[in-house]
Amino acid sequence: MVHTIGLRFAIDVLYLDSKSRVVYAIENLGPLRIPPVRWDCASVLELPVRSIFDSGTQVGDQIMIRLPEDLNKYWETQRNEGAVTNGSTPSLPTGIAAKPGSMKQVPQWLFGNDPRKG
Repeated sequence: MVHTIGLRFAIDVLYLDSKSRVVYAIENLGPLRIPPVRWDCASVLELPVRSIFDSGTQVGDQIMIRLPEDLNKYWETQRNEGAVTNGSTPSLPTGIAAKPGSMKQVPQWLFGNDPRKG
């Protein structure tokens, strides 16, 4: 169960199924709140406020939780596959990068591998 009792700030919340797909999203969940329980989720990701808006995350998106180095490798394979299959660049999925000991929502292009650029 998610709650913000004891927090003095708002958060964003993503409810994920067993395949890390977003089944429900709450933006700007304020302090001292208890949102509805979602029985169709396997995990919950609590993020800094505006993370959902800034990343464009929507219900149905699949979240990648990886180390920055692994995200870079993923973008390379996607860039190569896109060039081979149809010549277009792949769409930009939502990515969460985790550094050892911390979790932070990070836009993919911060790592220098923006798949929107060739």
